[in-house]
Formats: sequence, C-alpha cells, structure tokens
Amino acid sequence: MKKEINNLELSSEYLQLKISELSKIAPGKNLGFLMESSSHLDLFKRKKEVIVKCRSDFVNSKSITNLERKNIALGDLEFSYDYQRQGVFLENLERELIYQTNSSINPDFTILTNSGQSAGYALFQFFQSCWRGEKEINLFNKNNYHESFDAFSRLLKLRYTRFEENQFLNFFDSGVSQECLKELILQKSFKDKVLIIDTTCYDLSDKDLRFSLDRLLRDGATIFLTRSHIKLDCLGSEYGLMGSLVGYNTKNILDQVDYSIFNEGCALDYYGRDLKGILNKLISLTGGHVRIGDIYPFIESKDFRNMASSRTERIRKNCSDVESLAKEILDSAFLITTYEHKLFFLLDINGALSEEELAKILFKTTYMTKRKMFFCDSFGFDFPNITRLFLNNSYLATERGPSSFKFRISPGDVPAHMSNSNLNTFETFFRSLKLGVRS
Repeated sequence: MKKEINNLELSSEYLQLKISELSKIAPGKNLGFLMESSSHLDLFKRKKEVIVKCRSDFVNSKSITNLERKNIALGDLEFSYDYQRQGVFLENLERELIYQTNSSINPDFTILTNSGQSAGYALFQFFQSCWRGEKEINLFNKNNYHESFDAFSRLLKLRYTRFEENQFLNFFDSGVSQECLKELILQKSFKDKVLIIDTTCYDLSDKDLRFSLDRLLRDGATIFLTRSHIKLDCLGSEYGLMGSLVGYNTKNILDQVDYSIFNEGCALDYYGRDLKGILNKLISLTGGHVRIGDIYPFIESKDFRNMASSRTERIRKNCSDVESLAKEILDSAFLITTYEHKLFFLLDINGALSEEELAKILFKTTYMTKRKMFFCDSFGFDFPNITRLFLNNSYLATERGPSSFKFRISPGDVPAHMSNSNLNTFETFFRSLKLGVRS
C-alpha cells in the first residue's frame, strides 16, 4: 500500500524548490543545512535563521542611520556620547527598493512603511484632512478588504460610492483582479483622476498590471500604489513587516493640497513641504515607517520574479480547489465570499454554530489531521491556514443579522504532490462544520 505523504512532511523535490528560492534571497550563503529539515515547521525555523542573517548583512552594509558625536555641558561637568537611531528618511533604500512599480515610467517617490495598511491609512488620512477637492471615494470592489473599509469609512468618515462614473477619487483594492483592472481601464477614462491601487494580492510580473499602469500614466492619471510586501514578494519568508507607498504623476494634484493643518509649530518643514513630506508626516504620526530590521533584501532579477510568480500560481490553484470543495460540501447554512485574486476566501458561519461549538470543531479538526492546518491571527501563504474574523457591525455583516463571524481560508503554497492530502484536510474541516450544524 502506497504511503500517503503527510502534509507536514517535506519531499525532497519541495525541499529543493524552497532551497533554490532561498538561494536567490541569500546569494553566496551555504544553505546545505536546510537539507536536514524534515517538516514544514522545521523548515520555517531554519528559513527564519537564513532571513534574519541576510537582513542583518544587508542593513549593516547600508548607511541608513544617523550617527553623531554629542557633547553636553551640565554645570561644571561635560559629557560626550555617540547618538545613533533610525531616521524616517531612507532615501537611498527607497530608490533602491522600488520593487512594486512594474511600470516603464519612473515614480515621483517611494516611501517604505511597516505594512501596506499603514501606507493606505496615511493616504486616506491625507484625502480626509489635507485635501481641498472632492472627498468622496469611489470603490471598484464588490468585496473590499475589511480593514481598508474600516479605515476610510468608519475611522476617517470619508464618504464612498460604488462603481460610479466620473468620480475624482477611486480606490481599487487587490480583490479586483489584474485582468478586470485592465478591462476597466480600457472601457473608462481616468484622465485627470486619482487612483489608489492596493497591489498586495497582485503578481508583480503580470503583463496586465504593467499594461494598466502604463496606460493610466500616459492618460495623465495620478496613481498611488500601496502594497504589503511580505505576502507574495518574499517567497514565503514572512518574518517581518514591510510595505510601501509609491506615487506617480502627483504634480497634477498639488494645487488641491491644503497645508493649513501643518501651520503654527508643526514640523512639516523637517519632512518637506511637498506631497511626500505630508505623507511622511502622517505615517510618522502613527509610527508607520518601516523598521530597519524588517527591510527585505529584494532581488531585482527575472529569476526571482519568476519564482514569486510560480509560487503565486500554486497558491491560486490550491485555493480554487479548496473553494470548489467547500461549495460542494457545505449547504445554505454557510455563505462563501470569493475574491477575484483567488488567494483566499471567506466562510460565513454566522448563526449556524455557537462560538463554543466552533472551538470544539477546530480542536477536533486539528487533532484528526495531525496539525496539517494552522489557525493564525493573519493570513499567510506558505502553509494552509485559517484566520478567525469577528466582524461586528462591519460592512461584511450579512443579511442574517448585524453581527458576522467568519473564517478567512488560505490554502497556501502546497506543491502538487501534496494537493490530495491538503484537500483531505479541508474536507475533514468542512464536513465537521456541516455535521456540527445538523447536530
């Protein structure tokens, strides 16, 4: 009888794949010790060692901190000491790490942040507080990422519409597929408009994305790109926080910027009295700049991008298979929310089971599948995982009531030879949920 491959065991083929990926991240490093890994968990730990060392080498080779000899006199005593800290201005690195542009046209600026969400929040805050023009934002998503929606609608109180023509401010999060983004741009004119595009779930090597950006910029649109880099750009080495904000054609909107809130003692001149300076200031107010220790050594090479692209396709294939399985097994007691990017989907179980019943099913599934699936507080893609979402009074709440309880299901980067085992794991989970409702 052929032995079934455990979802946590590493085949030699998959291990070689991951080693080849890491060799692109850490060129010249001896990665032979990774061959001692026998499970996903073991490989995670060893990958982390490689990445931490690689980041350390990368950061130490750059002059990105302020170092200055300080002298101070207190009465008859004089003190001398070295002062060093991370500054918010990483100009050289920002030019060097413009990874998410994917356009033949150079951006006006790049700002490194600690997440894509920090970049997006600063932009929404700018249009709420520092903008003389129209403040209503148009959404081109049926299902927006809930934290983005909460940021501009609930916290900052920006008005919004959906799928409106001729709106000045437009927001696309990466729930809109690259193909649909291209289609929209071919159908509509965004000349002299502002587009905020969250590219987190986009494959950066995709030709449709490059076409869309170039077309928009040639037509005179102002574009802001935000991205969380740890999801798809780090080949599964998700051990830090890093995002970015990139601006194009921003000179088109400078006459609408309101600087008045930065008058009277506000240190805007320190950041620069321009659009990048304002955004840097707003990011600083929330502590949203990237930490030096999290700066990822992006490799600007075709091989690296091809590897990231292949990994993205594996994730999409697995997600599509698991999503189809959920639709086949689960009935109308559950609502499945799908996304065009096909990297994860939401499963609404509001009203079907109590929290206590759910906890028992989660524990049972983990035990029965020998921990082939992980329960996380944020979605990742290097392994199968489920995130519990409590979305009280959110726009994601369903018609069943004001409170919504969901799972975000991310089947992850599982190679082809493990796909059946991965499907069996999720089948156990879905059937346990369905059985729980019936009982």
